[in-house]
Amino acid sequence: LPRRRTQREPPGEGEKAAPAAAAVRDAGGLPAAPEAIPAPVPDETARDPLTGCFTRRCLEALSLEPPCAVVFIDLDGFKEVNDTLGHDAGDSVLAAFGAVLRENLKGKDVPIRWGGDEFVLLLPATAGADAERVVEGLRRAWRESAPDTGNLEVDFSAGVAEWRGGPLEAAIKEVDRLMYAEKRSRKARKKWEEVRGRAEPF
Repeated sequence: LPRRRTQREPPGEGEKAAPAAAAVRDAGGLPAAPEAIPAPVPDETARDPLTGCFTRRCLEALSLEPPCAVVFIDLDGFKEVNDTLGHDAGDSVLAAFGAVLRENLKGKDVPIRWGGDEFVLLLPATAGADAERVVEGLRRAWRESAPDTGNLEVDFSAGVAEWRGGPLEAAIKEVDRLMYAEKRSRKARKKWEEVRGRAEPF
């Protein structure tokens, strides 16, 4: 999956620069992410057992510095799967989506299960435009690996913003708002496409 960094600090004194082969991720030609989460987070208290992502508790242990891209994701169609196919099917969707996040986000990137079918991604040293590319890469990866839910399609809407300081909670609130704006736009576009399809002559 194409990955990125357009903003990255040079190695400090005593540190070694990453090998050139490791500094570019796949075909995207983008610098690799840093190597570790800023502070150790105990898995038993800060990992969601279903998705393998972090929980909100991890925010207590993180020491983020701007710039950092913040992404808010909400699964589209998840409620229909849960209501129609049952909670086991819903859990399978959540587990699979968590796996996509964990397998495709690298280094200091932090995927958080915010609650239910909502996820927050923290992407340190990442510009907003690069974060948009990350989201599209995740969307492609999800469409390739989403579990079979019959005719009930599960996709996701996302809001993206670049945090440059101040309360992180304010940035998360803003990307939540942007995510719902995209969700409304996606629903309107889908409805328009359905109406257009019915109107086309045979």
